Amino acid sequence: MVVLLAAAFSLRVLWLDRPSGALIGDETWYVSAARAILALPQPPGAHYAQAALGRDPNAEHPPLGKLLIAAGMAVLGDDAWGWRLPSVLASVLAVAFQYRLCRAAGLGGRAAAFAAFLLAFDALAFVLGRIATLDAFVLLGLLAGATWTLERRPLLGGLAFALGTLCKETGIIGPAMLAAYAALAPLVCPEGERGRPVPFDVIARMLASYLACLLLAWWALDLRWTAFPTPFAHLGAMLADQRAAAGLRGPVAGASPPWLWLANEAQVPLFTAGADVPSAGRLVHVLHVYFRGALNPFLIMLAPLSLGAAAMLARRGDRPATLALVWAAAAYLPFVAIALAGRFTFLTYALPLVPALALATARVAALPQVPRALVAVYAVAVAYGFAVYFPFVGFRCC
Repeated sequence: MVVLLAAAFSLRVLWLDRPSGALIGDETWYVSAARAILALPQPPGAHYAQAALGRDPNAEHPPLGKLLIAAGMAVLGDDAWGWRLPSVLASVLAVAFQYRLCRAAGLGGRAAAFAAFLLAFDALAFVLGRIATLDAFVLLGLLAGATWTLERRPLLGGLAFALGTLCKETGIIGPAMLAAYAALAPLVCPEGERGRPVPFDVIARMLASYLACLLLAWWALDLRWTAFPTPFAHLGAMLADQRAAAGLRGPVAGASPPWLWLANEAQVPLFTAGADVPSAGRLVHVLHVYFRGALNPFLIMLAPLSLGAAAMLARRGDRPATLALVWAAAAYLPFVAIALAGRFTFLTYALPLVPALALATARVAALPQVPRALVAVYAVAVAYGFAVYFPFVGFRCC
């Protein structure tokens, strides 16, 4: 795990300042919001160039994620290291908590380390873990909250879930998922020698901690950094924004329904660079996508098999498999409902699904009937998939 975490950190900080001076994907929103919070100069055309100084102008999400980006900028400066290092640290910590989560769920050390490897070398977790967006913070909150709750530390679990939700509202997936797991697991994991996977009093204390921390911290953050007097007023504005977005019609670049995520489609172009390529005696300008929202193809390709095998194991009372299934359902099915209601969804929304796929795949790989050589070949394939999607393959723009 020490070697894995060192590799995960090193790869995420490699060329962290490239492309030089450019923002990647939704960094255009969150870096601009962080500059408004810090009262820094904004370049012409920035999203929040005219926003009030010293406040978070991005009302679409709670304030904490933008404040973490702003903290990085306050310490390291208004440059790529300041924008992105908070996400890098959150992403690497998420890999560590993936290991601890798997151990708490009942996997052995090698299987848990393999699950951490799958998260560390997932293309989507990698890209979103090295740019200044909110996703890495939410992922860390989900994994830390689930780990601490399974380790019977519900107050810390609720706090971690609350901090993740204060970065982005999708953090609510965590406490909802664990409550469902606590209710469903006893049906397939009977009491007796096994005991309850998560006692109901632990879940109750986690939920109480979550709600108290969420409301109090959100209230304090809004009073200091936004124009909203209460978190309920902020939540109302967020819901109004969502209703307005629901009324949009027409094609949206990069949008895809969740059923296409299982085929790793449609990948979201986060950064493109042009190049003049000779063709038929003349130069043709071609756009290449370097940073893209896409899952590791070998992780998502195996998802039907790994989740199917996890379902069979869950029927026999296997707790890690049961947790993986409940987590996958909580991270995936809400977006299916959103897409069926006519709303746009994007492949980048699949990030909370990755820990469940990693857990399910590692559980199946740990079965005694699975040859170790096959697991080794699969690990090499995952590393190859990561290398193919590595943002700087063929990168020429400085």
